[in-house]
Amino acid sequence: MKQTVLVTGAAGGLGRAVIEKFLKQGWTVLGTYYQSEPTDLKGVERLHWYDLDVSEPHAVHRAIDEMEKEHGPIQALVHCAGGFRYSRIEETADEDIEFLLNANLKSAILLVRELIPRMKERNLGRIVLISSKTAQQAPAGMSVFTATKAGLVSLTEAVAEEVRSFNINVNCLMPTIIDTPMNRRDMPQANFNSWVKPTDLADIILSLTGSWGSPINGASVSVAGRL
Repeated sequence: MKQTVLVTGAAGGLGRAVIEKFLKQGWTVLGTYYQSEPTDLKGVERLHWYDLDVSEPHAVHRAIDEMEKEHGPIQALVHCAGGFRYSRIEETADEDIEFLLNANLKSAILLVRELIPRMKERNLGRIVLISSKTAQQAPAGMSVFTATKAGLVSLTEAVAEEVRSFNINVNCLMPTIIDTPMNRRDMPQANFNSWVKPTDLADIILSLTGSWGSPINGASVSVAGRL
């Protein structure tokens, strides 16, 4: 049976690790980017790219319709797309609030809303969202960011309850700092060895979509690395 996974933010540090893991396991991968096309990953067998604003309702609906017409049913969603802004609450600009809500929370709601009916119809689906360890213990300067990531935990738990009678699992991961080129650039003095490796996160994500993860539903899994 053909297995197809939708990976949002697939051109990012975590997204690339995820698509590599799924491709090695024989999955067809539908990767999304926004505006900046990842030209270095074009032409890879079983990897298909879509330019998609995951925070725009009509765009999400049209894209998933197009994906399933071209590649068949989507069995799994790995929502890696997201964003970060550091700001104390009184200094947080309107555009930063809108950006974080759209990138981290609204996008997840739209994707899950679009895919769950399709997965229910087929009685098969696996969804993995990427929250943050800060959703459990929010530090200063990250109030809006952590609020959106905490929203993903609630979304995970509620939707998991809604699909309990189906062969659909909804889970989220809560990593600390992920060892990506962007994070290394932003925090050059940090101890990178204590960060979570994207390949390690990708292993967990792949496990949650396979037989190992079949009994896990509604979980928010802390992935702390060595922090």
